Amino acid sequence: MSQGIVHQLITTKKGCSKTMRTQKWLRIIAINDVYELQNLPKLRTLIKMCLNDDDDDDASILPTTPTSTTNKQPDLTIVTLAGDFLSPSLLSALDRGRGMVDVLNQIPVNYVSFGNHEADLDLFHVRKRVSEYQGKWLNTNMPSFQNGAPYIWNNVGTTVPYDVLDLGDGIHVGLVGLLTDQPGVFSTDTFRGVVIEDVGLSTLNAIKSMQIDLEEEDDTILAAVIPMTHQNVDDDERLANTLFQQCNDVPCPLILGGHEHELILKTYGKKKDDIHNNNNTNNTNNTTQLIKTGSDATNAVIADVMIDIDHHNNAASRTVQTSTTTTVIDLTQLPSDLKILQLCDHHEESISIMKSEVIIDCAAGAIGKERSQAKDEVLSSINARYQQTTLGCIFATACREELLTDCAMINGGPIKGERTYTSNTLSYAQLQNELPFPTKMVSTPMLGKVLIQAVHEARTGKEERGYLQLCDNMKVDANHSNVLISINNIEIDPNQIYNVALPRNLMSGFCKINSLIELGQTFSTKSKKRDFVESFVPALNLVVAYFAKDLWKRLGDWDELDVNADGVIDQNEIANAFFKRFGKYPSEPLLNNLMSSFDTSEDGMVSEQEFRRTMSRKFGDDYIKAKE
Repeated sequence: MSQGIVHQLITTKKGCSKTMRTQKWLRIIAINDVYELQNLPKLRTLIKMCLNDDDDDDASILPTTPTSTTNKQPDLTIVTLAGDFLSPSLLSALDRGRGMVDVLNQIPVNYVSFGNHEADLDLFHVRKRVSEYQGKWLNTNMPSFQNGAPYIWNNVGTTVPYDVLDLGDGIHVGLVGLLTDQPGVFSTDTFRGVVIEDVGLSTLNAIKSMQIDLEEEDDTILAAVIPMTHQNVDDDERLANTLFQQCNDVPCPLILGGHEHELILKTYGKKKDDIHNNNNTNNTNNTTQLIKTGSDATNAVIADVMIDIDHHNNAASRTVQTSTTTTVIDLTQLPSDLKILQLCDHHEESISIMKSEVIIDCAAGAIGKERSQAKDEVLSSINARYQQTTLGCIFATACREELLTDCAMINGGPIKGERTYTSNTLSYAQLQNELPFPTKMVSTPMLGKVLIQAVHEARTGKEERGYLQLCDNMKVDANHSNVLISINNIEIDPNQIYNVALPRNLMSGFCKINSLIELGQTFSTKSKKRDFVESFVPALNLVVAYFAKDLWKRLGDWDELDVNADGVIDQNEIANAFFKRFGKYPSEPLLNNLMSSFDTSEDGMVSEQEFRRTMSRKFGDDYIKAKE
């Protein structure tokens, strides 16, 4: 194994005189922001190496035993994932994160916490994934989710506010899980309105609760607290400072962070004033390390937390010192664990099977509403960088409907197919060819005059990738394709604010559309920029979800689908309706995708209420109320 794989950052503290010493070693293997499965078999290999489970593995990449310990092995080893793993990915668009949780269980990953992309899923599906997860799901600052509010389904999917690790000899370390409260990072509302409480205050309250829990045991101590966070790095520093100022008796040697998609190793030091005002003279822990591992488990960080306790003459005079060694492991250089690799292949098989399945079918106006840019035209992506195309309109319309915005647009650059189709259908493989990159769609408020200017600039500018494809409810002047005149057949108001779905990179300078760049500059601070970067859903996922619902309408109304009139539609009824309509049965992945797009309770059946609620959102008032 090459030496370039490993990077070490070592922080130590000066010792003090000791009368009786207790020493403990906690090893943490940390990852964050994992959207794809491909590197998780390599993570399992690393874990086996750390646990000495496989003699064939090359352990030379592992950190050496810390010089500050007499132990040969850690007292406890845990694996953590600090948020963003249920979404977004193509697999998660099909299985709502089920495959990811299954793999995490088998590795195993012992602790997870929420990220903003967990909120991409319907709240019930999130709770189902929580209930399936076999480790501990830490949730410190969303107590309303933890308690089941605002929607309670028989306590399905409960989380824990914290966990206390027992290292032996009465020495404990607390873990908390914290999610950012910045609304701009969430693609939709936050778990249907769940309140996210202040990160610092929630941590302090959790520490107090842990201390109370331990008071019931003799000769125990909460020696440290380690937060798992999913927030921007500025807020992580703020948390560290809060703990420096208000929690002198419990050191925070380490923050296991997520949210940014880059490797970050930082050390925060206690300010001189904080040290001077520290009444606990026995606490010499003046630094906190922050680690973020990047994304998709390309890296893992091994954090070795050493805890030294000098007991002196009695428990009241104990001195707690911590030191942390962090080692970055490039997981891409490790071999895959075969068992986990096979499991990942099994879950991703559904994607392969889907490739031949028809995803888009625009026969008989199946897109749902009038396609002002594409009606009665063949499906085509020819010259999407220079002109409005039917597929450009369809993709933008799907993004509008799934993100629940007033309108949507997507630049022609990400549309790569450059072909005209002989039928009104696209297979999944063809759709992937049209949208091969993870074009990240966001929803943002925009004045009508900015929207007008953006369309004008994009459709007259020299940047060939920037030509804006418009959704079906956006109309341009019949003689001037660069003049936007109406939305939903109502003249556009320059002073009205519209919610617009568009690729986020257009507001950061891509394609040089000045009006959108100026809009993006309103996210001027570092924190707002980071939040904005995280708030997205891939366009391909939105199109797949949209047409799953569209296919339902083509299969028939409620009375046609509920053949046995038992009040629910099961998989057999959908499969038979599919055969009746298309002359073949759907593949299992397609059938599962059809069911999950309506089955919000995930009980394997679609109730009339679920059917009509979803249909009303997509197709209007004809489906609003279920029959009594």
